[in-house]
Amino acid sequence: MAKATNVNIDCTTRQSAQLLFDLKTLLLANGWTIVGTNDGTTATNASTPDRVSTVALFDVSNAWYVLADPSGLVWLYVQRRAANTTFTIKVSRVAPQANGTTTVLPTCAVAANESTIVNNTVFAVSAASPRGHLITYNAAENAAGIRPVYVLMTDGTSTLRGGFFIEAATNGTYASSNSYPWIVGWSANNNAVIPGTTGSSAQTLWNYYYSPAAAFAGLTSLAGYRAVSAAGSNINVGGETGTGVDPWLSQDSGHPIAVGRATTETSPGMWGIMKNIRLRTVARSYPDTLTTSGGERFVYAGGCIIPYADGVTPL
Repeated sequence: MAKATNVNIDCTTRQSAQLLFDLKTLLLANGWTIVGTNDGTTATNASTPDRVSTVALFDVSNAWYVLADPSGLVWLYVQRRAANTTFTIKVSRVAPQANGTTTVLPTCAVAANESTIVNNTVFAVSAASPRGHLITYNAAENAAGIRPVYVLMTDGTSTLRGGFFIEAATNGTYASSNSYPWIVGWSANNNAVIPGTTGSSAQTLWNYYYSPAAAFAGLTSLAGYRAVSAAGSNINVGGETGTGVDPWLSQDSGHPIAVGRATTETSPGMWGIMKNIRLRTVARSYPDTLTTSGGERFVYAGGCIIPYADGVTPL
């Protein structure tokens, strides 16, 4: 499966509105479909006409779009609010049943079937030279048909300003009874990809859908690996603080990230292992990159490495 990308997008004029409009364009070109759109004056709860067919039509108060992924397992809702840095973003596991209006997004009949990730707040902190980065896939990344989505905003130098991720679970790591093997995460700055931190603006970092409770479950952080002591010496068993390069190959690597709820939480248990996002093993930061022997490029983001456009230097 090939990556589909649009990176180093100049977002100086329209800030996050530019990035999230370009996200719509990229996803539509790679199998997603329109469920509804609104330009702030007229809402259409259908695939046509597309009310936000240009960034100018989308960059107005309360404009929104809703897209469905090809698997029929993920719906993405994006609404521009009072400013082009302020958004509401949510996901659902089923199609919305209640129509949206010129001010309000569509909703699901059962509240537990959807999860608000960005709640009318700043998606990415405004910066002098904002650059956007969009990465997705043109085919399924697991047997359920999930096509991951990775969205980053940077400031044109070396600082992450925001991130939004829909990640697939790796085949063979999630329960056969899990019909929705995907996880979604967001946080302003780069908190979503720093293990052990909590979200900004009281946002939960990661959410996934589970049964039998039939609700989205929130996680406060990704679990990092622990340093353990053996024979009086500390040994890092993985860890985003830096295990170091591979001592045989002298190359960077990344650890698989296992996700689950602890025994102290409701319905504890494993969700699975992230398909493409990896825990970094070398203490590098954006815009450092890692390129595999096969030429696939990743970018360092917080404590993780994220898929990126092959052969491209990130801004």
